[in-house]
Amino acid sequence: MTGALDTPLGELIADRGRAAGLRVDTRAIGGATLVTCDGAPLDISVNRAFDVDAREAGVAAEIVADARRAGRRATLEIELESLGHAERGALGALGLGKLWDLVALRRDLASFVYAPPVGLQVRDVREDEADAFAALALRAYGPPPPGFPAPDEAAQARKWAAFPRLGRARCFFVEVDGVPCAIGMYSRLGTAALVDGAATVVEMRGRGGQAALLAHRFREAHAEGARVAITRTAAAASQRNLERAGMAVYRRVEVWGDAGGAA
Repeated sequence: MTGALDTPLGELIADRGRAAGLRVDTRAIGGATLVTCDGAPLDISVNRAFDVDAREAGVAAEIVADARRAGRRATLEIELESLGHAERGALGALGLGKLWDLVALRRDLASFVYAPPVGLQVRDVREDEADAFAALALRAYGPPPPGFPAPDEAAQARKWAAFPRLGRARCFFVEVDGVPCAIGMYSRLGTAALVDGAATVVEMRGRGGQAALLAHRFREAHAEGARVAITRTAAAASQRNLERAGMAVYRRVEVWGDAGGAA
């Protein structure tokens, strides 16, 4: 179940992890893709099963068993359309509980027309600005919403800094009067660009920074050969911004994990 994408979502996520310098592995379990990183076993962004169909016999149980053998929390992105009463009961019997909802959005880039932002500059992040990029990312994202896992800030800073430092992902600053106020990035694998990863500092929100970042990334990714842009969000406000930029929901997901608290 790849939602009409040439590249499975799990492979896109794994590629983004590698762009952060992580040694990430993927394995197909039925129609799902299990992404794992032994070097960061607690990082659920790269230790997660994607494209899980809860109706597929034995798949969820194998994913859970694999995680527990390795000492990781089991985390599964499960297609909403596959979740009925029986499937929810079976997941509960595995010791899993629902953590949060997620939507995936996409945009065809062939018809995209770029309109440069007014009053904002979007530019590439230089390699020597990697630490500044990481610091601004952590500041702009701030603490997670209630119910979401608390991040290891030092590990997150290293990961954010690795993106521009290694150069496998494209990273951008949005500036107002020469001062960075927002960050964004994308990684591309084949004809798909994953445009996850963008945030604006609180005091500069509502000035078009995210729209400018999206438009700039659409243009750059298309110029590099991408034909579709993909992103995911768990936040309603973020979803509205993405839809205003022409992205459309193509998949709804529930994230399930080990019961007894956030993964």
